[in-house]
Amino acid sequence: MTTNKTLTGWKILLEGNKSQRNDFKWRLNKWYKHEGNIVLCKEGLHASKELVSAMSYITPGVIAKVEYRGEVKEQEDKFVASEMRVIKTYKVTKKQWVEWSIYCARQSLKNWNKYNKTDKRPLRAIEAAEEWLKNPTKKNKLAAESARSAARSAARSAAGSAAWSAARSAAWSAARSAAWSAGSAARSARSAARSAAESARSAESARLAARLAAESAELAMKIKLHKKLLKIINENN
Repeated sequence: MTTNKTLTGWKILLEGNKSQRNDFKWRLNKWYKHEGNIVLCKEGLHASKELVSAMSYITPGVIAKVEYRGEVKEQEDKFVASEMRVIKTYKVTKKQWVEWSIYCARQSLKNWNKYNKTDKRPLRAIEAAEEWLKNPTKKNKLAAESARSAARSAARSAAGSAAWSAARSAAWSAARSAAWSAGSAARSARSAARSAAESARSAESARLAARLAAESAELAMKIKLHKKLLKIINENN
């Protein structure tokens, strides 16, 4: 389709506002136009309508709100346009990533419980991360670190179980997301020199959880996750 109306979407960039594919650097509020045909995943300027969908493709370095127009081709979780500009960027803090990881883990915990109602290690990992988020003390850091290890152990045990069938992906995701949430909280107390790398690991868990949600949930869940992310990054527009 072709539209003269300016629409809004979301894009994930690397540090320095660079695209992942070709290291192209985006300047704020500057319109860019792709010359030639646009092809999904190959040619043109790509983004997603929902932030949670954009996060399923790349671990965020920078979250970018974009406007687009001109020729547009869409699929379920992304689109490609002939014209686009970045109108706002967000450098998300480690605490915000932990909050998002916790939220994703909470959303998928019910899938773990369908597989194993008695093993509370993923739940305890989430709760430990939540406690650190409220009160980031050394004691809570150690508790979150311990809970993270337990949740990862639960995921490994489940993977080797004979009962591990249809619930495998969902339950593994819940346990792994919970483990990463707790681990992110625990690691946040370390030195500033390692903070960026640790944030990336936290964001990776969020990306995996977001991808699972985007692929398996109905549109209502995608909208719910999108709105939660906007709230976390303080997007008021």
